[in-house]
Amino acid sequence: MTRGKPPIIPEAEKTLTGVYADPVPQALILTAIVISFGLQSFAIVLLKRVHALVQTDDLNQLNTPDTSI
Repeated sequence: MTRGKPPIIPEAEKTLTGVYADPVPQALILTAIVISFGLQSFAIVLLKRVHALVQTDDLNQLNTPDTSI
């Protein structure tokens, strides 16, 4: 059983006829994958930069205000 054909209009016809696959959900899923990869990459770089500047990954030390100023 075929769920849907690719949304390609044959040369002899002017419109799509019958059941065809909708490409929009596939495009949205690929967009979500790309956005989540970019966000994950940004978070990793941000955490590495914070660790390089502060020299710790302890959240209690990161949350305390710097009183030396």
